[in-house]
Amino acid sequence: MPKFFTAYETRGTRPSPAGDGFELTFEYKIGKNGVKELVQTGKTNLYDKIQASAPQCEVYSILERYDNGDYSVLQKAKGQFGDFTQFPTTLAERQQQLIDAERMFGELPLAVRREFGGDFNRFLASFEDGSYKDIFKKYVKEEPAVQETAKPSVVEPQTTQQSAQQPNFNPLQQGGSN
Repeated sequence: MPKFFTAYETRGTRPSPAGDGFELTFEYKIGKNGVKELVQTGKTNLYDKIQASAPQCEVYSILERYDNGDYSVLQKAKGQFGDFTQFPTTLAERQQQLIDAERMFGELPLAVRREFGGDFNRFLASFEDGSYKDIFKKYVKEEPAVQETAKPSVVEPQTTQQSAQQPNFNPLQQGGSN
């Protein structure tokens, strides 16, 4: 006959593994055949990682920083100012921007691409440190400066004796003059 368990007579328990205290870290490496391979590069002790950030997370240390004048400690996010109207809102839009940038890199003259070793990632990194400016100065011809157009002059109306002698016109006044 099958055995039915009740609140007073329970099934035995078995311990379940709580997980590993280490997190494996991986990186892409390029193999001998030129294909990217995901390779384990090390282990991170999760307990040590958590304990390293513990002092900054304590309520008393946060309030102490606030008392010392660091008001940013209680802000959820730092304020960012800029024109973000063209910023992608989805991952697909961001991926499309990268594809467009890579296409633009492919359309650059061969000499310019050689300066970056033909590597699109080096091209993107050059925008971070500003080194792309020197490379583009070598290969891009400067266009002549745009000439300024003459600004229109404003002519002040001159008062004559006749206009000075005319009575002031009041549009609120109905009928003729008093």
